[in-house]
Amino acid sequence: SSLQPALIIAYKLLKDGKLFKQTTDQQGDSIQYFSDDRVVVTKLLSVDALPAGPYRIMVEIADQLSGERVEFVQPFTVSLDREG
Repeated sequence: SSLQPALIIAYKLLKDGKLFKQTTDQQGDSIQYFSDDRVVVTKLLSVDALPAGPYRIMVEIADQLSGERVEFVQPFTVSLDREG
């Protein structure tokens, strides 16, 4: 299929299990590649203003054509040199 996927992609930053920050791509701008089997999405998210500590990034993808939803979660840590 050569039709662009109809996806809504939500990028959520979680801190201490609570939503800290969210951005949503409703236009498909973060879709870098797609085929019949997969979709590759990328999004630059700045961590410059984030307080140091552990976080989780959650990516939720909703397919507007099929109604399917998938979710991916990955932990990460922000370390800042505040003396620098």
